Parts: sequence; C-alpha cells; structure tokens
Amino acid sequence: MKRRILSIITALALCLGVLPGTVQAANKTLTKPLDFTNIGEGEGQTPAEGPGYQLEGDAQSGYTLTLDGLSLNVTEYTEDWKWRERTAILLPSDGPVTVVLKGKNTISASSAWNDERAIYAKSAFDLTVEGTGELEANVANEPVFLGMPSVSGSNSGNMTIRGVTIRGNTIGGGIFCNKGNITIEDAAIMISTQGTNICAIHTLGDIVIKNSDVNLSCAEYPGINGGNISITGGTFTASGGIYDGAQYPAINCAKLTVNGLIVIEPAGGTIGETTIRNSDGSAAASVKLGSVTLNIPASPPTCTYGDTDTLKVTLSTTPAVTSTVEVFSGTAKVGEGNLNEEITIDTSGLPAGDATLTAKLPDGLGEKEFTVKVNPKPLSVTGAAAADRAYDKTNEVSITSVDLGGVKAGDTVSVNTAGLKGTITGSDAGTYSSVTLPELTLTGTSAGNYILTQPDGAVSTSVTISKASYTGNTTGGSEGRFGVTKTFDLKDLLPAGYVLGGITVSDDNGIFVDTPTVDGTVLTYKLVNEEEKVGKTGTITIPVMESTNYNSFSLTITVTVKDKFVPNLTIDPITVIYNGEPVPNTAIRGTAVSEGVSVPGAWSFAGGQELTAVADSGTKNVIFTPVDGENYAQATGDVLVTINKLTPSLTLTPSPATLPNGGTVTLALSGLPSGGSATVTCSDETITVTKGSGDTWTAELPAGGASYTFTATYAGDGNHNGATANCTVSVEKITPVLSLTASPASPLIGGGTVTLTLSGLPAGGMASVTCSGGITVTAGAGGTWTAELPNSTADYTFTASYAGNDSYHGANATCTVETKEGVILPNPPADDGSTKFQLVMENGISEVPAGLQSIETLNTLEKLEAAMKTAITHANSGVPQANTAVYDVELQISTDGGTTWTKATAVNFPANGLTVTLPYPAGTNSSYTFTVVHMFTTSDFGKTPGDTETPHVTNTASGLQFTVTGLSPISVGWTAPATTPDPPTGGNHGGGGWSSSTYAVTVEKSEHGKVTSNRTNASNGSTVTLAVTPDSGYMLDALTVTDSRGNEIKLTAQGGGKYTFTMPSRAVTVKASFVPLPDDTQKPCDGGVDCPSRGFSDLGSVGTWYHEAVDYVLRNGLMGGYGNGTFGPNDNLSRAQFAQILFNKEGRPVVNYLLQYGDVATGAWYTEAVRWATSQGIVGGYGNGMFGPNDNITREQLAVMLWRYAGSPAATDKELHFTDADKASGYALEALRWAVENGILNGYGNGQLAPQGLATRGQVAQMLINFLKNR
Repeated sequence: MKRRILSIITALALCLGVLPGTVQAANKTLTKPLDFTNIGEGEGQTPAEGPGYQLEGDAQSGYTLTLDGLSLNVTEYTEDWKWRERTAILLPSDGPVTVVLKGKNTISASSAWNDERAIYAKSAFDLTVEGTGELEANVANEPVFLGMPSVSGSNSGNMTIRGVTIRGNTIGGGIFCNKGNITIEDAAIMISTQGTNICAIHTLGDIVIKNSDVNLSCAEYPGINGGNISITGGTFTASGGIYDGAQYPAINCAKLTVNGLIVIEPAGGTIGETTIRNSDGSAAASVKLGSVTLNIPASPPTCTYGDTDTLKVTLSTTPAVTSTVEVFSGTAKVGEGNLNEEITIDTSGLPAGDATLTAKLPDGLGEKEFTVKVNPKPLSVTGAAAADRAYDKTNEVSITSVDLGGVKAGDTVSVNTAGLKGTITGSDAGTYSSVTLPELTLTGTSAGNYILTQPDGAVSTSVTISKASYTGNTTGGSEGRFGVTKTFDLKDLLPAGYVLGGITVSDDNGIFVDTPTVDGTVLTYKLVNEEEKVGKTGTITIPVMESTNYNSFSLTITVTVKDKFVPNLTIDPITVIYNGEPVPNTAIRGTAVSEGVSVPGAWSFAGGQELTAVADSGTKNVIFTPVDGENYAQATGDVLVTINKLTPSLTLTPSPATLPNGGTVTLALSGLPSGGSATVTCSDETITVTKGSGDTWTAELPAGGASYTFTATYAGDGNHNGATANCTVSVEKITPVLSLTASPASPLIGGGTVTLTLSGLPAGGMASVTCSGGITVTAGAGGTWTAELPNSTADYTFTASYAGNDSYHGANATCTVETKEGVILPNPPADDGSTKFQLVMENGISEVPAGLQSIETLNTLEKLEAAMKTAITHANSGVPQANTAVYDVELQISTDGGTTWTKATAVNFPANGLTVTLPYPAGTNSSYTFTVVHMFTTSDFGKTPGDTETPHVTNTASGLQFTVTGLSPISVGWTAPATTPDPPTGGNHGGGGWSSSTYAVTVEKSEHGKVTSNRTNASNGSTVTLAVTPDSGYMLDALTVTDSRGNEIKLTAQGGGKYTFTMPSRAVTVKASFVPLPDDTQKPCDGGVDCPSRGFSDLGSVGTWYHEAVDYVLRNGLMGGYGNGTFGPNDNLSRAQFAQILFNKEGRPVVNYLLQYGDVATGAWYTEAVRWATSQGIVGGYGNGMFGPNDNITREQLAVMLWRYAGSPAATDKELHFTDADKASGYALEALRWAVENGILNGYGNGQLAPQGLATRGQVAQMLINFLKNR
C-alpha cells in the first residue's frame, strides 16, 4: 500500500524518489572545479538521512557540476520507513544548473522503499546536461534518473541534454521534467524501466529530439509522454507496457512530427507501432502507431488505358495523418505524393478493366488496396488495304489490313481480317479509293485494352479490279430455211461496254450469200437458195475487241441450213423468287416470228440445266417448238434467268402471352426455312433467353408490371433473305392480399399496448399503419407496429396502407381493436421475478367467454348478465336485483417489466385461488352485506363452464375481498343496513370514481327501434350514454329522459345514434318513439312552394340531375346556400366544408380533443368540425402536420371520409373496374371500392372514375343521398 501511494504521489509530481543508502565515492576529486560538500558521510550526519552529494555554489551565476569517472553507490537503509532525501546527487534549490559529463560515470542505488534518486533537483530551474562523457544509472526501485518537481503556481524549468550518452536501467522512470520542455541533441539515450506506472521520458511540455539515437522501453506506461513531440534525424525506438490489463502505446502525445514528413494528431493522443525514416530513406524511428485507417476513394477512380497523368486520387487517414504516400501496382510504383493532396497515378502500365492498387504509408504505417477502373482506349480506323483482284461481278474485296489510330507504342493489336470483306462503290473493273467495312473486331495480345470505334462510312483505300477472262457463252447457234435472210440477236452473249471487230466467216459449204453483218446486237445473214444445202453448216466469228470488265474474246455463231422456216425468237428475261422448285417452262415469255409472221408454239428449257437455286441464275438455253411442224422448224435461243432470294415469313408466338406474376414464357417460331436456325433476344438485355427443343425458346420473366418484346432473328442463307419476327409478353401487376391482425385480441380491457402484424406484404415492400382517434402508431421489426391505447371504452380502427410498386398494386388492410375502460385493482399476485401481475376490472361484460358461447342460456351478453344477477338473488334472496352489478375481472401478466400486458392463462393462475379486492359499489360501504357469485368459463381446475361458486366475502378497508378459482364474470349483490325514500341503488363504476349513491336507469321498450343504456345504475353527476338503433325503414322521432319527479333531463347528441346525459340524484326513465323514414322517391319534387331548391337562382329546373339530391341536403340541414341567393352546384367543395357537413349530420357534438394541425386556426368556422372528424378517425390530415382546410376535396378523399364515417366497412369486390383505377391513391382503394359497390360513387360513363378529380357541390349532394339512403 505504501508503495502504491508513493507511486501516485510521485507521478503527480512527475518525479520519483530513490531509496536512501550509504554513499561510497571511489573518486573524491569529482568536486573539481566546483565546491562539493559530502553531507552523507564523515561530516556528522547519518548517511541514511541525507544525499550522497549536495551541490553548492553561487546561485546568481548558476551552478556547474562536472562528473568525470564517478562511481557512486547508494545502498539500502533498513530502519523503519520515514521520509528522507535518498538521493545520490542533490542539486540546489535554485538554478540554473549545468551537469558536464566526462568519461564514464556510474550511479547505483538499491532500497526497500521507493524514493531513491540518482540526480535530483527539488526546485524548478533550467537544467543542462552536456559534454562528451557517459552516465549510467542502475536503480533498483522507483528512481528518477534526472528530474525536477513542480513548483506550486509555476511550471518546471526546461531540460537540455546535448552530446552525452545516458543509459538507465530502472524499475521506475527515467527522465522527468514536469511541465517544462525537453531538448535532446546529438545524444544517445537508452532507458529501460521494468516496473511501476512511470514513463521512460516524461513531461507535460514539448519534447524535441535532434540527430540522436534514442531507445526507450517501459514495462507499464508509454515509453515517452509529452505535449508536441518532434523527432529529426538519428534513430528512435520506443515501446509501451501493460498496466491493469491495458496495453499502453509507445508514444503518448498531442502531436508527433518526424523529419517534417509525418505529422500525427491521433485520437486520444496515442501512437501505435510503425517505422519512421529519415529523408534519405534510412531508419529514423520505430514506434507503435495505434488505429490509423487509410481512407481510399469511395468509388473507383476512372481513367483511360495508356494515360499517364489523367488519374488523380486523394488519400487520407483516420485519425488525420499528414504524410507521404506511395501507390503500387504489384511491386511497381505508379504514384506518390502527400496525403490529403491530389496524387497523379501513372496508369500506362495497367490493363483495361478493374485494377487493384495498393496505397502504402512509409514503413508499415499503413496500407490498403483500392480499385481503379481503367477504361479501354478508343481506336479509330484511318484506312484499309484490300487485295487487288479480277472482275467477278461483285463489289466485295478482301481486306488485308486495317489502319488504326491511337495504338500505344509496343502494343500488339490489330483488326481481325480473317475472311473480312469490304464493299467498294462499284463492281466494274477499275481502281477504287474508298471501301466500306463491316463490323470490325480486334485481335492481338493487347486487344482487351482497346475499344474500336466502328467507322461511320467508307474509309480510304486503293484497290484495283482488273479485267477478267470472259466466262459467259461465246458460242451460239442459228438456223434458217435455204434462201431466206435471218437475224440472230447477240444481246445475251455480249458483255457491257463491248466493242466489236471485223467479222470473219468459215463457209466451206457455201451456204452464205455475201458477208454477214452486225447492227447493234443483231447479226444478219442470208442463205443461198439451194435446197441441196439443207443440213449444211457455216460459222460466223465476231471478235469482241473491248468491254468494260473482260479481256478480248470472240463469239462463234454456227448456222445450220434447214428445209423449214426457223422462227426468230425474242425471249423476255425471267425473274422469279426461290421456292425450292425448278423454274417452270410456263415462266418463259417471248415471240417467235418467221418472215414477218408470228409462229405459234411451245416453249421449254433445254435439258441438263440447273434452274432451282439462286446460284443457278444466269443465261439459259430455251427451245421453241412450233405447232406447225411441217413448215417450221424447232428453234433455240438464250434467256437470262434471275432467281431471287425468298424472304421467309416468320411468326413468333409466346405462351402464355400474359403472366400474372412473372414466370416462364415459351416462345415458338414458325416459318423458318428447312435446316435454318435463328436466335431469339429480349428487349430487356438482363433477360436470358434459352434455346429449347425444335424451334422453341424459354425465358424467365420477373414479377412486375412490364412488357417485354422478344425478337427472333434469322440471318438467311444462299436462297433466303434474313428475316425477323416479334412478339410481346406482358407481366401484370399483382394486387396483394393484406391482412392486419391485432394482439391481444379485442376487447382490450384497461387499454395498453397492442401489436399490429401485417401479412401478405410483397417482399421488400413498405407499408404504413395509422389509427383512428389520433393514436400514434410506431413501426417495429418484421412487419409489426405497436400503439398505446388509452384506458377508455372505444373502438380504434387501424389501417395498413401499401402504396404499391412496379410489380404490385397498392392495397389496404384494416382491423378494429375494441378497448374497455378498466379499473386497476389493488393487491395483485406478487411478481415471481420474471412475470408481473395486475388485476383489471371493467363494468359489465363486453364479450361472452368462448366457453359459454355453446350454452343456449348464456350465449348472449343479455342472457349472461341476467343469469349472473339471478345467481345473486338465488344465493341471497334478500338481495333485490336492483342491488346487483356484474363485472369483468381479468388477470393480466407482463414479461417485459410492465411495458406490455396480456391475458393470463390457467398456467399463470395461482394454484390455491386468486384473492380479489373489489371497490365497494357506488352508494355502499363496509357496513353493507355483500354476496359474490363467480361463473366458471373453462374446464380448468376440473370445473364445468356455466357452473358458479359463491366465495366468502370479507369487508376490508380497501373493499370487499374474496377468493375465486377463476375470473370473469363476477356478480355482486348487497343489502344495506337501512333504507331511505327513493333509495340509491348499487351501480356501476362511472366517471372515473366511486360515488356514495347510485340510482336506477330504466329504459322503456319502444316500437320500431331500440334504446340501450351503458348503465343500469349510475351515481349522481356521472355520465350515462344512450345508444339509439331504429329498425329498418324508421328513424328516431323523440327521445326523453325524466327523473322520478317528472323533470326532463337534458340530452347531448354525440353522433352515430349516441346521446349522453348527466345522472341526477334520483332514478330516471328513458322513452323513445320512432317514425317511418320519409319516402322521397315516391314523392318527386314538383318545384312548388315546398321545394327547398326553389329559393336558389342557380339550381335550374326540377329535372336537373342533382335537384333531388340538393333538395335532400337542404331539407335535412346538411348543406346550405351562399347567402346571396345561390347554391353553387358546380362549385368545388373544400375539405373543411365537407367535414362541416358530416359534423352537422351528427348534431354538432362537443368533443374534447387536442388539434395539432398547423393550418387550422382556433375559432375558425370549421375548427370544431375538423376537431370532431379528427377525433373520430374520419380525417387525419396530410401527414405533415397540415389539414388543408381550404383545399378542394377530391373524389377519392370524399369517398375515404364517408367510408371512415361508416366505420370502414370491407368491400366485397377487391377490384376497381375503371380504366383509370391506377390513378387512385393506395390509402383510398378500399374506400373507393366500397363507395362504388354501394352506389355512392359512380363513374363518368367513359369508363373512368376520376379519383383525383375535384368534387362539385352537386356531386357531393348526390353522394350524400346515395350514402344516407343506403345506411
């Protein structure tokens, strides 16, 4: 204990003491050059009571102490502990002092106590330790190697250590300088502390270390502690220790600066572990730097491949660190700079894509990976080279290379030209300077780093199409009868741009007369008129010297002499579309003429010719066979046949075409050519289309209202053009079926916490829950909400609203929680540690218990209450039934400390019965005699539902007390010790307290309707509520309450058929009469003096569509005119006006409810109407604290207010069958469905409901009559 107390004291003083001991000076000459006085040995003092050496001198000029080869030892003194100066060397009480070290000096001290010191200054002054020597201190306990204490009201002096070597191996601290600054220059400091909560170097001031080698370790506290610490040059190593289980850092400071490169301002002022270097890269310090987090860019920085200076990043740390930072890609440095400044990253060596870089602070201070996005570098096409070729009738050329612009030097990337074809501007022979390229792809090891910008239009080139050898027919045949002149058309044999040479004839048989001639494309020759030439032949050679696309060649026409006339044939070119069948003979069209006479006959293709595929197109041989074979010979000719590609008619059919909630769609393609293949894609690129069997595909479509277009693409082949087919698949929105349930179930006696659970909500969907009556609903976890309901008798309607999304329609769900005012009874069962108990009592019975509902004589509230009262009179015949009351008593438990309460079960019920203390019924006290009957409602505890027990009753100061083996219902009867005229009767609890007397409330039976009272007995001043329910077709005519002296009691209408009165001090009787509802439909208005609309100038004639409705609202006081003689049937109605209409309908009841709307002024004409409507849950404002009283009411808002006014009934039809149903707000859907279903709200006849449209006063009148006549 003494050791720890001293530790605290010396830590506060920032100076530790050392144990006293005997000083043995090996070298007594160390006093030179100043005066030393040894007061510890040989000069009359006990060594244990003073220091080893004490420095004396002239305070005005300061002191200088020179240690040169000193060896000083302070040993343990074993007397009982008391405070002494156990100091090897004690400095004066004033200063400054300079200690000069020469040679090697040692100081040792050991003691059982903890106030030893090596060199110690008792007062504050500047201390300088300098020289070229060394000082080593080995102190066994808690010493101060060098130190100065604080002086009250002032700081310590400063300490400077320069040029010396100091070693310390202590159990306590090392160098202390309470509040002063410490400067260490060109020195070597090595201190190790092995125990106690002291630092190796400590001050509250600043520490500056320059060009020194410092090595500090501390077993319990930080190695070094200071304000601002600066380290420049040299080396520095420090480590912290563990104290009370906590790891301390190596450095504790406000700010650390190393070589001007790193400035650390750590949270909490502690530094963790790292290595710090000099500016030349050599190690400067190794310290422990705490939780430093390197902050990387929030989103990947982007650049383009090959750029060297476009990527900029700014890095920082938490806590804030100012430092150099290097960025590496692998082992390659790609950037460097300072934290919190923009650093340029050289990304020229990074491939395109996401690259991982590592940011590193110097020497392990911290590092972290981050991602940069390297975008492919765009390349442009600057030209192309194509292979020269001979004419082949096409405009295609083979591309041998493509020139690219933007390729980084040294990269291997080119356009893939394998099989690449370009198109030139023509097909004729010649030299072309541009070529149009198809879609190009890149190849090469560097291709992934680039993106090719496809050329827009032709690019430059130089390609030559040379003339080709003629491949067409060069021979032909002609026939003619001897002696005639014949022609032969050469047009199908001559190429474009032909130039003919001179004709030569080979006529060994002498069949020609003169030399044949050519005029244009028509060859004319004349045959000799000699019959013997029949069958002879001759040839005509026509040289083609030039043509556009071919080298020179010759045509050879062989002429045969016939004995018949050979018709001259003119044949039309044939063009057909490929159909898989040969071109039929019927496709040949032409004329056959001989000697100017048309020759009839049949046309056919010569055999051995291909006439089916597109590739078969070309010049074909045709045979004409005359009908008159006796006079005309068969003739042949050539015709150009062109077979074009067929464009197939494709049809893509989805199954199903509409999906209600997403799923699998199958797509079938028809019309595909035999052997052909197609691909199918979706307009939504995220949808995968999978090939199935045959020509079918499937796709999985997500839920959500959307349309998807699928496209089948057929590329074509040699005989078919490419073709596409489309189809659309619709995914419809779903109307979720929501269910809102409340726990605990109604009724909730005494109010409390109710938990609402919403089911059926789409995944990820959000809903809100509101409550009527201004109750706050708080969202919980997992689709639950909670609300605190007050201890009152009321119905609260909760509405869950889901707005919908792309996949689902909006939807609502409601549930009603009934609360019953309850009284918390005293003396519940004691808490058992995990469960709390409370007893709640309610006047009357609000619900028939489940165990009694199957018993005919007890299955209604009226039967059960009558049975309970009868049981009292059976148990005690002296109790008049007027002196009976029935209560619902419930045992509730809470497992969360009383936050929420639930009804107890048999498991929670006390095994030996439950003692209940009921307040004395109104008008009774402990002098009365009480009888209690309890009816069992379950088979728990071996009981039978419907059986009763009559417990013993004890009158106590708190009330009548009894023990039962179950709860609810309980009836109480009483007899008084004396009676008085017009006696008060036992009654129910009312008005929040128990009065001294109660009086009977008698309701007389009425025809065509019923009146019920919430109390059969009531105390003077309590409030009694009457509920009036007319039979169908009737309405209340009169309602009166009179006391036993014939005085009429004032009634207050509360709306909804409810009336209240204040109970007088005597019994009352309630009477009501009912009359039939007026049958307005059977008495149409005739516009006479009884017409309510007659007094308004703008209501039009009797036949106007709104006339009857306006008559109704005027007659019943629901609406009125403007006071200027107009009604304004086409004017819009405000939200406040409609609240006022409903308020008028309810008789303008007075309610006590706090309004919290920012735009409803106190005292405005509509304030009380809005207050009433809000208290009833009919309106709730916009959710932003505003009601919008002057806003025009929309049709859907009006429907919602009527719906809530009607009690929020559920609609049978869950859909709105209008084309604009999607325009309805989610909260209004159920109300609109109900209003339409019940004929309250109608559409416009064009299929639209216009839920967002504004409601006119005429429309409101019509909706009101529709609503009220259906109630």
